[in-house]
Amino acid sequence: MKKILIITAGILITIGMYAQPPGGGSFGGRGPGGPPPGGEMPNYFSPPEDKIILEHFPEIPNLALKQREKVGDILFSEHKDIEKQIEKKHKIERSIHPNLSSKDMEKKRENIRKIDNKIQNIRDKSNNKVKKELSEDQYLVFLEKRKEFKFRRQPQQKKMFPGNSGNNNEQPPFPPQSDDFF
Repeated sequence: MKKILIITAGILITIGMYAQPPGGGSFGGRGPGGPPPGGEMPNYFSPPEDKIILEHFPEIPNLALKQREKVGDILFSEHKDIEKQIEKKHKIERSIHPNLSSKDMEKKRENIRKIDNKIQNIRDKSNNKVKKELSEDQYLVFLEKRKEFKFRRQPQQKKMFPGNSGNNNEQPPFPPQSDDFF
């Protein structure tokens, strides 16, 4: 009788091992709690990042395509750097409250002044780079129309779950549930 129980248990254990999905028991081919083979698991729930685009480039006479690209790159880089500085400035401004000591308040105001100076330095450096790319007449027109350059954020498409029909609200596909396994 013991031999029959041992043989039956061995057969059931063997069948149980073959009935499991690949990867040690979880669907998708990854081990328990680990990433899938070949890399990290994509994060489908992280917020999409916005893309910054140059929306309006004012007309500058006799501007070659290569010059336009260089000026656009310079201004794009400037815009990103200034955005970072403005975010720092806003963070400091949000931390100011009436209960701060006058010393702390003055320190925060000084930090804001430093950030404003950095922003101006970034603009000055960009102007110098643009000046090297353009003729004198083009540069004067550029300075006149500097405020007409417009950037905007273009939201990225939401990441879709793999295998869904395009509806971003759908859940990722899971293997069909069956009572055959239990």
